[in-house]
Amino acid sequence: EYHEDFVVLHHDRDVELVPVKHRDRNRGAWAFGDLCDKGGLVHLFDRWHTVHAAGHPARAMHLTNAGLASGAGNAAELAELCRADHQDPDRNLAWAKSLARQALRVAAHREVETIPRRSPPPRPEHLADDDPLVLRAAEFLRCLRFTVTADRDHIAAVTIHDMVIPWFKQQGWNHFDAAQSHDRVVTLIDEAVRSHAGQSIPLVRYGLDPDAWSTTAARDRRVAARTIDAERILAVLSSPCDAPPLFRTDRTPV
Repeated sequence: EYHEDFVVLHHDRDVELVPVKHRDRNRGAWAFGDLCDKGGLVHLFDRWHTVHAAGHPARAMHLTNAGLASGAGNAAELAELCRADHQDPDRNLAWAKSLARQALRVAAHREVETIPRRSPPPRPEHLADDDPLVLRAAEFLRCLRFTVTADRDHIAAVTIHDMVIPWFKQQGWNHFDAAQSHDRVVTLIDEAVRSHAGQSIPLVRYGLDPDAWSTTAARDRRVAARTIDAERILAVLSSPCDAPPLFRTDRTPV
């Protein structure tokens, strides 16, 4: 969690920062103001700027099990803007001002590294179009996307049904043990994300430029343990099951 909950390093060398925000179902969907503060959107904006300002192309994805509140000026409308391949400049600017104002409000009561400490205006439109914070927010919104997933009670079933089984079928694999394969991937992730006191590593910077770090066997082992790539995933997906499948693999069960 040096930058965010997890970091995706793409083949094109772009970095994607991803916070994961669980919300109990009785709390309802994220409203925009709550999303910026307790939902971590301003924190993601801050971390994105840190990476981006260091000269690394960066993307951002906000992942949550809660929905996004609908209505004019609310979180679902922002997600719709971010889904567009080419954002409307006027809408982008209006939302950039809203995000910049919320960032100033969060920074007034919480330490945020890259957000200036100044009084937020009464309304977003009171911010100037060329305000540096607004311009930065506008660029951030062009790199941002939202993903809403299932609640923790259902996420395993939904993932197996919507992702694992279709992928197994695409590969021509027997998919009747897809649940066991899913569980092996979850175990792999659980082992990779375990924290070790005093051993924090800025994985974004290490992943992009490992030569800039003093090489030690211990550090390399820690980085390797916390990194999951396609090869490690495929290794556990294709591992044999502990028990034989309940049904024959060459015919569909009744």
